Amino acid sequence: MKLILPVPTVTLGPQWAVQINGALELIDSHDHTDGKGKRITPSAININQDFNINSKNLNLVRSLRLVNQPSALVGPSDIRSVYVINGDLFYNNTAGTSVQITDGVNLAAVPSGASTAYGRVSTAGPVFSITAPDTFSFVGVNSTGGVVTVGLPSASSVPSGRFYFIKDALGQSAINNITVDATGADLIDGLGAIILDQPFSAIQVVSNGLDRWDVYNVAIEDNSITTSKILNQAITLPKIEPGLDGQVLSTQNGSVTWIDFTAAEQYLSLIATSNWVQRTSDASKSFTDITFGGGLFVAVSLDGTNRVSTSTNGIVWTGRSASQANPWQSIAYGNDVYVAVASSGTNRVMSSSNAISWTNRTAAGNDAWRSIVFGDSLFVAVGDMGAIQTSSDGISWAIRTAPNSNNYTSITYGNGLYVAVSSNGTNRVITSSDGINWTERAGLAANSYTSITFGNGLFVAVSSDGINRIYTSNNGTTWDPNSILINSDWQDVTYGNGIYVMVGSTGDSRVAISSTGLTWTNIYNTPLQDWKSVVFGNSVFVSVGQTGGTSNIMNSLNLGL
Repeated sequence: MKLILPVPTVTLGPQWAVQINGALELIDSHDHTDGKGKRITPSAININQDFNINSKNLNLVRSLRLVNQPSALVGPSDIRSVYVINGDLFYNNTAGTSVQITDGVNLAAVPSGASTAYGRVSTAGPVFSITAPDTFSFVGVNSTGGVVTVGLPSASSVPSGRFYFIKDALGQSAINNITVDATGADLIDGLGAIILDQPFSAIQVVSNGLDRWDVYNVAIEDNSITTSKILNQAITLPKIEPGLDGQVLSTQNGSVTWIDFTAAEQYLSLIATSNWVQRTSDASKSFTDITFGGGLFVAVSLDGTNRVSTSTNGIVWTGRSASQANPWQSIAYGNDVYVAVASSGTNRVMSSSNAISWTNRTAAGNDAWRSIVFGDSLFVAVGDMGAIQTSSDGISWAIRTAPNSNNYTSITYGNGLYVAVSSNGTNRVITSSDGINWTERAGLAANSYTSITFGNGLFVAVSSDGINRIYTSNNGTTWDPNSILINSDWQDVTYGNGIYVMVGSTGDSRVAISSTGLTWTNIYNTPLQDWKSVVFGNSVFVSVGQTGGTSNIMNSLNLGL
């Protein structure tokens, strides 16, 4: 470094100190530039072990030249490494499996004799095994030469929500079946395997990330709409064309038949409610409830500058100013009027004829109002501590007496009966034929009930806890428990177009559907937000939630039903 150093027994004391200080200053400023040290040549660097740069990036590197390896690297330190074998590039994934990237001047082909393009794989079997590292999602199967088995990877080896769509590509599965097989103890909708045995049939399976594959299957052919498994039933419906007297004309295999349009419509609705799309609201806010009426979806929230949001289609939303900045809990539409109730504030009711301009209304009491419904020309609202109030116009309200002091969370109307459920108390359901005189009913377990709806002659109540979180009744008096494979913290349930839909705020499955209200199917391919309310209108189900910023709305597939 060209240091000037004192000479022992020669350099005098003051000069000794000056030279020592100068040398130390030069060492301190050392940066390998000329005059401040000697450059190290590459031959002088001898790295004989792994070189760790502490999870930092290696920047501004012109190229990376790798040493040719005789075989795959299999050491513990070789996981997630890139290397070369005989001039081709390889990668070891997290499991330590060697994945070939290049093959000469081309990208390497997908293993097991398959070919891939844009995430699609074709195979002729007889056995084709999908592995966790595979990046494709669509498998087209050619069973012309014989039966084919498509093996799924372990559900635990892929992320939750990973899906594969497997299809009879050439229409030969009725002759040579295609078997979709689970691995080990994994199940596919409760079965070890699913068989495709109809021409051009297809199946979509979605992993729960643990031990199960869930089926979503819609195959559309020239002359029919088919599914091999939906709601644990085999369904085959002819192609739908306009018919007479509420029926549809079907042509299939050259014959002409008539089928009930209701069955076809319900089937299509099941397809729609199995597919949900996240939407963007007008602002980040905590939605609590949504209704549909007068051609509008209208949602209310606990917070935000505009605590009312409206939409004609469930996709594009506009914020509206509430009459007061209250925590609005519920909204209903009836008699050409929208009415909302709040749990606190000076005026805990507001109403509007167009959902744009809102007017304060005086509630019958300063109670924490939680839910409101319109039925038989009457608005009825319920709340904490047995609070009940009624109004014929949404403007003037009268207090009513409950048979107990439960905290009532939801109310519905159907079959000439108002029915409300609560989150506490001995008897957690009450009924009334006029909204004025109420009777408590037994039969519900001691769950925290969050919602109740009526549809197709059946009351359905759901809760956020308990073993059986779904209860049904055809009269509001006697209740039967119903179960579902995967429970959520269920927050709301509704009925529309022949389908019951409920939404929740926790778990892998936050939407469930049923055509009967008794047998339920979990839906997994939905946004994982804190969903609070769901409603049907304008041929679509729309749900609102309290998390996700502005991504706190989703709606089902719209089939124009």
